[in-house]
Parts: sequence; structure tokens; C-alpha cells
Amino acid sequence: MRRTALLAASAALVAGVLAWTAGAAPSAPAAFAHPGVTVSQGQLDFTRSKVNAGAEPWKGAFDQMMASKYADLNRTPTPRAVVECGSYSNPDHGCTDEREDAIAAYTHALAWYVTRDERHARKAIGLMDAWSAVIRDHTNSNAPLQTGWAGSSWPRAAEIIKHTYTGTWANSGRFAAMLRTVYPPEIINGSNSNGNWELSMMEAAVGISVFLEDKASYDKAMAKFRTRTAAYVYLESDGVLPKTVPSQNLNTREKIVKYWQGQSTFVKRPGAGRDPGARSARRAASEFRQRVRRSRVRDPNLLPSGRRVDAAQSADHRKTMGPWHAASFGSSSARHRASARRTRCCPRRIAASGGARTAWWASSNTTDGPAPR
Repeated sequence: MRRTALLAASAALVAGVLAWTAGAAPSAPAAFAHPGVTVSQGQLDFTRSKVNAGAEPWKGAFDQMMASKYADLNRTPTPRAVVECGSYSNPDHGCTDEREDAIAAYTHALAWYVTRDERHARKAIGLMDAWSAVIRDHTNSNAPLQTGWAGSSWPRAAEIIKHTYTGTWANSGRFAAMLRTVYPPEIINGSNSNGNWELSMMEAAVGISVFLEDKASYDKAMAKFRTRTAAYVYLESDGVLPKTVPSQNLNTREKIVKYWQGQSTFVKRPGAGRDPGARSARRAASEFRQRVRRSRVRDPNLLPSGRRVDAAQSADHRKTMGPWHAASFGSSSARHRASARRTRCCPRRIAASGGARTAWWASSNTTDGPAPR
């Protein structure tokens, strides 16, 4: 029940973000709300009340967080002046250390807010101070991704401490300077690599912009986020091909298909703006089915595409097709089920890159050959 609600909320969030990306150009608010990176004041207060009341799942999640290595008050930071990260973090010269210290700082900031135990606030400050005193650069091939990963966690911690902790943070200015000079130069202009790189980088850029109240950087990061998100998740309304990021020069179908790791069939409403390149194949299949219906003789060894198979293969084909019909047309009218049987069409599950975006194609033009594009 809880999982279903979470999945529904996640789906609604993704849909909302994608719909939002089609709107007007983003602009920074007249005044930034603090704390305002990942979690707001209202969310922090709500979660704290639930944890203190012992309500689930908040209390259980909080207990897990407090039992993790990131909440250890004895943690010793391991900063480096230059963090060098190669592909797959090989070499790993400070990559894991930086990411985990940043996560630990955020963990202690959350722990401080919920428990009001100042030891956690001071530990978060100690971790942030250790790195702001030392780090100067990120290098090697994974530098942009590494900068995005660590840079998304640091401002989360800093926002909570700066705007809720009543104790002193003497080096907060130095930490702000670190966020201003070390991270944005590596991430603010985005990436022409994979979408997950740029989205991670923009998450960091937006968070840093909020902490620094840098409206120009916020607008730039949000514009890239909106463009990349629209190209990262394919929607039926996008048309016969996914949206692209202009700077990647994916200006042909061949380039787009290659970028989508060979995915060549995308979801499209039957009859709405289909790819002209598939029209002749659909027309041929339609003419073949008409000839079969006119003859009123069905050859059991002849597939809708016109390919002939032996009796054993035909039996296997019918067995294979059966479950698809049962699953897909079980709730349809008898007329639709009969039509499906006559044309031997079956819905084709079209999975986009990563398997996260799927839809059903229920078209009479779908045969045992390639799915319509």
C-alpha cells in the first residue's frame, strides 16, 4: 500500500516536471526561500514531528539513517586539494572520500534538525570546514560527474545549518567561496555526454545557486535542466522521435537512434503523424490481409507478413501469440477480440532506453515483422 502510493507520487512528480518543462522560461524567485535545497522548512518540521511521534515510515527511516556510517560522530574528514576521478572512479584519488564526506555532512545536518543535538550540527560544520580549507579542483575524465555528485550534497547540508542552527559557523564565508569557485566552473555549462551526467550537474548547480542566492546561475541551470529533462524522458506527445539537446547535434534519425542505444521504435498514437518511412510496409501488410479476407481461406501456415512456415512452427507461433491476446484483449468486446484473431495482430510492447518508459501499441498494422515506427 505504502509502496503503491510512493510509486504513484513519483509518477505524478515526473509527469509534472515534464509538463512543466514545456512552459515558459524559468526565472529565479524574487527572494529565495531558506532552507530551500531538496527540503524546505515545512518539510523538515513535518518530518521532525513524525519522527518524534514514532510514526512510520519516518521513524524507521530516521533510525536507519542514524545507524549508518554517515551519522557517525567520530567520522574523520579526508579532504584533498585536487580530487582526481577517472572513468568509473579509476583512479579514485579522493572521489569516494569527497562524496561520502558531503553525504555525511547532510546526514548530520538532518540529524541536528530532528534531534536538536548540537553535536551533529558541529560535525556537519567540521566536515564542510575541512573541505573548504583544502579543495581547489577536480580533474580527469569524471571530473564533471564527480563535481555534480559532491556538489549536490554540500549545499543541502549548508542550507540547514546556516538557516536553522543558532550556534556559530565562523568559516561559512570560506565554504560559500568554495561553492562559488570550485564547483560551478565544472558544471554550470552542462555536458554533451549522457543525460544523467548533465542532470546530476544541474542538480548541484541549482542547489549551489540557491545557497549563494545567485539568480543568474539559477536561471542558467534551470534552463539546462528543463531542456535536458525533456530530452531524457520520451513522451508520446514528442512525436515520432524523442526531443534532443541542440548542443549535441542529433539532427538525423540515425544519430538519435544511435544515441538511444539502438532503440529505433518509439511510442506513437496509431494514425497520428506516423513516420513516412514505414508507410509502404504498412500498406503492403494491409493489402495482404485484404487478399486473405477476400479469399475466405486461411492458410494456417501463413503468417500475416506473408512468410510461410511449417506446421510445427505455425503451432508454436499460435501458442506464442495466444497469451498476448489474452492479456491485451481480455477486457475488449467480442468484436475486437474477433478482429484481433482475424488479423493476427498483437500489441507490441515498446520499451524505451533503460526500460523505464513503456507503452502498448494496439494497432491492426502490427504484424509479426518489425513494429510500426
